[in-house]
Amino acid sequence: MANGLTDELARAAETRLLARVEATAAAPPDGFPHAADPVSGRWRAKPGGAWTDGFWVGLLWLAYAATGAPGHRLSGLRWAERLLGRERQASHDIGFLFHYGAVLGWRTVREPFLRELGLAAADRLAAMRHPRARVIPVGAHAEVSSGVDDVTIDCPMNPSPSAEGAPVSEPGGRRSPGRRRP
Repeated sequence: MANGLTDELARAAETRLLARVEATAAAPPDGFPHAADPVSGRWRAKPGGAWTDGFWVGLLWLAYAATGAPGHRLSGLRWAERLLGRERQASHDIGFLFHYGAVLGWRTVREPFLRELGLAAADRLAAMRHPRARVIPVGAHAEVSSGVDDVTIDCPMNPSPSAEGAPVSEPGGRRSPGRRRP
């Protein structure tokens, strides 16, 4: 493909991304990286967290998968622990937080607490599902919420934290990673 993505360009991009992940892990901002200053490249964090926090943890899981470096695994586990408690929030954003922060980690390192964290978030999202609209509304704890039943354009696209897509009820009301809703 002329002027397209070549293997060489892809390898160079991966090298730059891994270098950025390693630099961020070595000197993290005070909180989860949220957005970088366009001039300095220095990460900014949002006080109290943001819906993007799981993306940082997801990058650590991807870095571990690409390199096998134990430091990425350890960083991923430490940062994922910082998400604990947020799986109970009334926010559709927990799909973003825990799909990347917990489920991707479970798939990558098979650490049991990540599976449980993903299942807890899936349970919360399933409980929030609006039966008539068949969508998970924004929720009272979302950054953009003005009411419990608000729906934004990203509500239908929010990933489920279950391992393979939409949560599936099992006896006792639990959701199972690795299965799809029929």
